[in-house]
Amino acid sequence: MEQPFHKDFLRQTPQHAETRKHLKELLANRQANGIIFTTMQKFEESSEALSTRRNIVVIADEAHRGQYGLTEKVVVNKKDNGEIEAKTVIGTARIIRDSLPNATYIGFTGT
Repeated sequence: MEQPFHKDFLRQTPQHAETRKHLKELLANRQANGIIFTTMQKFEESSEALSTRRNIVVIADEAHRGQYGLTEKVVVNKKDNGEIEAKTVIGTARIIRDSLPNATYIGFTGT
């Protein structure tokens, strides 16, 4: 028996967001439905919200790697010249949640 093509199983054709701007456009051009694949790196390009809709579900694979870091922390480093440098680091999970503040999040992990 022939295996069904993914869009037959999903009842729609998944789309792939190439850039953060493309992801924002894909989300803006629909009120419901749709499957969009992207990588978490797209979220780190900006802190601007991609969408404030409540009917977005984010499913993350390998969540144990990229879904930590809901808080900000200050990291202090001493440079080679002896100068002290402090910077605020925001975790990936926080960046994603700021980008899609009203979404529902589901994470999967194998560990």
